[in-house]
Amino acid sequence: MKKSSLLLPLMLSLLLNGCTLEDETAEKIVVPVEEKQEYSSKAEETFTEYAKKCTTGDMSAAPKVVHMYISSLQKDDFDKNLALPELEDSSELIFEVKPYEYQKVNTNIVYEMCLQKAASEGHQEYLNYFVSRGTVSAKIARQFYSDDLLNDGAYWARRVTNLLGMKTGYYIMGRLFCNNEKTFSIGADLLKEAAKLGDENAKQYLFDIALNNNVFEKLSKNKDSLKD
Repeated sequence: MKKSSLLLPLMLSLLLNGCTLEDETAEKIVVPVEEKQEYSSKAEETFTEYAKKCTTGDMSAAPKVVHMYISSLQKDDFDKNLALPELEDSSELIFEVKPYEYQKVNTNIVYEMCLQKAASEGHQEYLNYFVSRGTVSAKIARQFYSDDLLNDGAYWARRVTNLLGMKTGYYIMGRLFCNNEKTFSIGADLLKEAAKLGDENAKQYLFDIALNNNVFEKLSKNKDSLKD
């Protein structure tokens, strides 16, 4: 059975139900256990430490958190005309990070808590640093699905549909997922879902897929410039 035929029903289930795999399999009664958090890299550990300081009111950590977070976003994900908070010393923030390393569920949650805390302390400009574009969320979801990080992918895919609605969200994700060989089949399935909901653009792309033997080449040319 194709990988995409297994992933899409799971993905749609997570989007519709708003839960994760952990939610589905969790015991009804859970006894809290203090566990030391494990990190995939020193960069992730440092980022999380700064973000937690920020959430407890240490606003000196907030600029570092924003700069680190944006450093793992990719080209055109962030408005370059938007001024970033002033950073006193950037030398301690120099890490080699993977694409979207700080956008994983755990790090993104604490990042957004930091932004909310900064805004509540009177720094309203921090509200500008949320990822609020559906196309960017779709690109992040695509990266995580291509890396088989399904929980992280579902988190961002759900945000796409929250921002854009299901019909447009499935279409945008379908287009962008078709721009990556690893997620191409999932993208085609998402276009089918968008078409079922009445999206005419999705129907046209499905028609192209049926007729064009070089559809991957066709879809992969400059398609990350989609706007929502």
